[in-house]
Amino acid sequence: MICADLLYEMTLICENQASIDIAFRIKLLCLYLYVKAIPMEKQFQTKQNFEKVKRLKSNIDTDKLSDKEHSAVQVFEDLFSKK
Repeated sequence: MICADLLYEMTLICENQASIDIAFRIKLLCLYLYVKAIPMEKQFQTKQNFEKVKRLKSNIDTDKLSDKEHSAVQVFEDLFSKK
């Protein structure tokens, strides 16, 4: 989660510096890390982390996700659709 948090901050820096392609790639990695880590540990299942996932997902064209990434996001949404 620490790695995902740091990468998330890095995307904000990249966007401010107009490095859109780099920011996009980091967002994909960050989203994938979040959807894999959050379900693993109860301590990560916080409103703040769910909001980060929602924000990242809304900023990414889901058509550009790989099958593996899309599957991970779908599993995450299925697990936590009620939260």
